[in-house]
Amino acid sequence: MWRTAAAVAAARAAGVGGPGRDRFLSPDLEAAADLVASGALLEAVEQVTGPLA
Repeated sequence: MWRTAAAVAAARAAGVGGPGRDRFLSPDLEAAADLVASGALLEAVEQVTGPLA
């Protein structure tokens, strides 16, 4: 799995919707912020790349 694919998969699993029709984005933004703050996004990517930080 490529690094960006790991990040996108983690975002989708966390409830961040992908591109599509117009919608209220606040839930997606909140889910993305939570994903980053929790460290889960970094962890998902590091499973592919090895340690980044």
